[in-house]
Amino acid sequence: MNYLAHAFLSFNNADILTGNMISDFVKGKAKFDYPGEIQKGIHLHRLIDSFTDSHEVTARAKKFFRPQYRLYSGAFVDIVYDHFLAIILLAICFSTSAQTANSAIPPLDKSPMDM
Repeated sequence: MNYLAHAFLSFNNADILTGNMISDFVKGKAKFDYPGEIQKGIHLHRLIDSFTDSHEVTARAKKFFRPQYRLYSGAFVDIVYDHFLAIILLAICFSTSAQTANSAIPPLDKSPMDM
């Protein structure tokens, strides 16, 4: 559900973005049917999901929203994360100071896939 986060973490690479967006629909060994960069995007998507899903803050957020949203609390948290990411990105885009933008989010010089 957190499409904005996956797009943001695709590092302006169209193939990695494609893999990131289709990952939930690619099962098992089917990922090997795609070119290497798209496979990287699929793998990156799964790493992002694994990190966020196992993070203590996400567990607490799901617990907070579970009474009202029950089964959908995880999807709701993903949407909330994208909402706040959008607010941060808009603030950076409309910032009059490059200094402010640089201190808000550290630059992403390298994709984790290249490390």
